[in-house]
Amino acid sequence: MSEIRGYIRPRGRKLEAVLVLADGTKRPKATGFSVGEEEQAQRFLDVLLEELRGPAAAAPRPGALTFRAWGEAWIAERKKRGVISVANEEAQLTYHAFPDLGAIPLAELTRARMLEWVRSLPSRRTENTGELLSPRYVHHVAGTVKRLLQEAVDVDHIQVNPCTWRPKRDLPAKRDKKGGKRNQGGLEPGEVWQLIHDERIGEDRRVMYALDLLTGMRPGEVAARRWRDLDTTAEPLWRLHVGTAINSRNSTEKSTKTDVEKVVPVHPLLRELLRSWYAEGWRRFQGRDPTPDDLVVPRGGGGVRTNGHSNKRWKADTERLGLPPGRSHYETRATFRSLAIAGGAQRADLDLITHPSPREAKDVYTRLEKVWPALCRAVLAIELEAPSPATPGVTRNDTDGEVAGGIAVAPAAADPEMEKARRLAGLGLFTTSVLNVGAAGFEPATPAV
Repeated sequence: MSEIRGYIRPRGRKLEAVLVLADGTKRPKATGFSVGEEEQAQRFLDVLLEELRGPAAAAPRPGALTFRAWGEAWIAERKKRGVISVANEEAQLTYHAFPDLGAIPLAELTRARMLEWVRSLPSRRTENTGELLSPRYVHHVAGTVKRLLQEAVDVDHIQVNPCTWRPKRDLPAKRDKKGGKRNQGGLEPGEVWQLIHDERIGEDRRVMYALDLLTGMRPGEVAARRWRDLDTTAEPLWRLHVGTAINSRNSTEKSTKTDVEKVVPVHPLLRELLRSWYAEGWRRFQGRDPTPDDLVVPRGGGGVRTNGHSNKRWKADTERLGLPPGRSHYETRATFRSLAIAGGAQRADLDLITHPSPREAKDVYTRLEKVWPALCRAVLAIELEAPSPATPGVTRNDTDGEVAGGIAVAPAAADPEMEKARRLAGLGLFTTSVLNVGAAGFEPATPAV
């Protein structure tokens, strides 16, 4: 890597250091100084650059492969292969490994030296905010370095991997940055109802939020769903096949986070939203009829929804509805599980929907007829009612990409199909027309509604 450069620039009332890497990538870092303290900020930058470049006295002997040289070659090879996590790995090595280990030849890295380094990680600070590294990020950095040196073993650069630390002894316990966040259980039932029925939210996003909140899928899995993934002939509930997710870094489709394929029952409320969306809403949104290969909830113009895009719209929509601050798009899975458990669903059944292991996912497919009623019962345990009184506000359908007059799907006072599905799921029975849809499923020319 050629020498890292840097400069100071104002950012509002604060001064920010900008590091320029060898490939021209710019990485900002907070200095903690304000406008008018340029001299102190420059000294901060000088010290930082000196640390990143490494001490001149530590130059390796000629011909020795250093940790930095191997790390750069490893990163370059992973970029060539298109490894999704390579940008994070490069940043972890650049800021938290190369400054201490970069000039050391691989053959001279000892277990004691690596143990000393990994134990120092919790006292390090982030390059952007200057805060201490979170426990989870410490584990990520340590894991990246361990993989790097294991591949050095695999290609015979070194004989053994010196990363022999013990996570429970030498690394901090994994904790969230905001303690207790995971125990809050997600959104309240009335908030869920608003997000999927309130016309102040665009119809496309109401469908997306229903998929988020009533299936337990991750946001990237929701964004990757296509109409062909929906089996409307399954009984007593429609079936959604989940085998891919959207990678937000490059907007491409990849396998799910855990590399498993899942099957998810479609809640009756979601079923009605999908029926309406397929029959009319999708056409209004995209200007044509949907095909089996089309995304269920694309962006305006047909593009994929990245997590960043969806998170921004979520924040704007929750503020528009007046929901309590801090409601996160990533709470939707916790919301799904909390609502189902509150309705009496078994955790084991929910795990097969949201967190199946590769072996469990395979077993679900091979024993689908036997486990499907139990999965349906878990989803049917979710009961939602409209909040009372109704939330006042403008009934404007703020749809992504266009403003159109969509319709709000309000359930009838009594849903006989839902009652029938509950009865059949409980008994494990199957009939030929539980949901009153065509056996061919969704067809662009003849919607299954």
